[in-house]
Amino acid sequence: MGFIGKEKFQLGPYLVLPKHNKMIVDSNEYKIEPKIMEVLCYLITHKGEVVSREKIAETLWPNTFTGLEVVTRAIFELRKILKDDPKKPIYIETIARKGYCFIYDILDDKEEQIRGSVTTQVHPNYLPKIGGGNISFSYYISSPALVEKYAYSRIEISDTNKFLNGY
Repeated sequence: MGFIGKEKFQLGPYLVLPKHNKMIVDSNEYKIEPKIMEVLCYLITHKGEVVSREKIAETLWPNTFTGLEVVTRAIFELRKILKDDPKKPIYIETIARKGYCFIYDILDDKEEQIRGSVTTQVHPNYLPKIGGGNISFSYYISSPALVEKYAYSRIEISDTNKFLNGY
């Protein structure tokens, strides 16, 4: 899947707009240099694979005499924007003397549609009695095999009095 050609995709709390070289989070917009966006999209495309700096450089800077520091700088900039600590990575893991590995799970378009469109309601009689306040919780099943079947389930109880009195 080529992420650089996508209009947009969600990366955790970040909305990534590859064609516009932007990332948006908490109404903050970050403009990203085109090559840095290409590095991000390349790593995402090769999610779970260890990709060497040499491979990234030869793929994204072909026929150019650049050192490997351009890749190191791109990773540094991405980590700064993503607030990704190299010692406790969420997105990009450094594999010593081998390269980088993108480790964050991204939902594809189909999973994103499913996640946003399926709601399950449970009658309060099937839940344990809980005292005080409104109750609202949700859970997400991220296993690709289960997403298709169960998707995103959400339980809401809007009238606590009815709930506490057995509905």
